Amino acid sequence: MMMMNKLIETLTTGLNGKILLVVMALFCFVYLPYLFVYLRKRRKKQAVFERAHKDAVKVYLALDMIGTLTVYSVNGKEAVPFFEATRQGFYLFEGENTIGVQYHWARISPLAVSGYENFNIPPREINVLIEQGETYSLGYNIEEDEYVFQSFRKFKGIEYGK
Repeated sequence: MMMMNKLIETLTTGLNGKILLVVMALFCFVYLPYLFVYLRKRRKKQAVFERAHKDAVKVYLALDMIGTLTVYSVNGKEAVPFFEATRQGFYLFEGENTIGVQYHWARISPLAVSGYENFNIPPREINVLIEQGETYSLGYNIEEDEYVFQSFRKFKGIEYGK
C-alpha cells in the first residue's frame, strides 16, 4: 500500500505531474473529439452506401484470435468495409466476385530475436459466388492453409451453416 502511494505521489507531483496533466488534456480535448467525429463519419458513409446499394451482400470477417485477415481488393477495386458493434466485414454484389486477401499471424518463439515468429501468407485472390439474401463469412484455416468462405442461413435467430 505504501509503495502504491509513493508511485501515485511520484506520478502526480513536479514535472511528472505536469506531463501527466498535459497527456490527459490532449487525450480528452483532442483525441476523444477526433475519435467521435471519425466514428460518426464512418457510420454515415456506411449508411449512404447501404441506401445507394440495397442489393449489396454483407460478408463478415470470421472472429479470429490468432491472426489478422486483410481484404485488400474486391474485383480489382478497394473493398468497401462495414462495422457492426464488434464485427466487421465488407460488401459484395450478386454473382461471381474476386477477393484479394492476405493473412498474418505470430506465435511466441524462444529462438527468435524478437521473441515472436511471424508468418505471412502471400496475397491470394479467391473467386466466390454470391447469392442475394444470403449472409457470408470469410476466414482463414491455418492448419489446412486455406481461406474459408461460408454461407449462413438464418432460422429463428440462429445461424446454421449451409
